[in-house]
Amino acid sequence: ADAERFAHLGNWEWKPNENAYAWSEETARIFGLPPERPASHAAFVEALHPEDRDWVLATIEQAFRDGRPYDIEFRVVRPGGAVRHVHSFGEVVRGEDGAMLRDFGTVQDVTERTLAEKALGESKQMLQTVIDTVPAMVSAKTAQSRYLLMNRYQADLYEMTPDHNPVIGPLGLRCDRLFVYPF
Repeated sequence: ADAERFAHLGNWEWKPNENAYAWSEETARIFGLPPERPASHAAFVEALHPEDRDWVLATIEQAFRDGRPYDIEFRVVRPGGAVRHVHSFGEVVRGEDGAMLRDFGTVQDVTERTLAEKALGESKQMLQTVIDTVPAMVSAKTAQSRYLLMNRYQADLYEMTPDHNPVIGPLGLRCDRLFVYPF
C-alpha cells in the first residue's frame, strides 16, 4: 500500500460474471473516494470526465471484444470537482470458452506530469512568439550545428519549412551558440 501511495499507482479488478469489482486504497484516493466506499463499475463510470467518458468506455469495450490490453490516459472528476489526469493499463483474461473472466489493471495519477508538459508546451510557444517578433535573424545551434530554434524571419529568409524549424530540439541537447544577426 505504501509503494502504491508513493507512486500514485493503484490497481483494480473486475469480474463481470460475479459482478465483483475491487480496487486498492490508492485507486480510491486517486478518484477522490473514501477507501471504505465499495468499488463498482458505476463509481468508475461516474468519475470519468464528461468529455472523456464516451471514448474511454468505447476504448475499453473494444479491448474487451478484441481481447487486447488497453493503455490510455484520461481525466477523472473527484466528488469535490477537482480534475485529475490518469494513466490506466488494463488487460482482459478469458476462459477456455473465450468468455471474459476478469479485467484487471492499474491506474496512475499523472496530473503533475500532464500539467508540466502543458506548461512546457506553452513556454515553448511563448518563446517562439517572442523570437518571431524580432526583426533580425535569431537562432540557436548545438555544437553539431543542429538548429534548436529559429525565428520566422530567418526561416522565411532561408526558405525553411516548419519541419526544419523546431522550437526546441530533443531534450538533453545543449545550446552551444546563440546567433542574432541584426539588419
